[in-house]
Amino acid sequence: MEEHARTNKIRRLELSVDANNAPALTLYRKMGFDKEGIKRDHCF
Repeated sequence: MEEHARTNKIRRLELSVDANNAPALTLYRKMGFDKEGIKRDHCF
């Protein structure tokens, strides 16, 4: 994923995950994602 981003000059990726999904949050943190905010009262 990082190589693809560099090759295609992608500077930002955004993803959404349920705040209660601890395994996903841990995985994304290990992959280098940072938490920027929390959407309150939001449904998909």
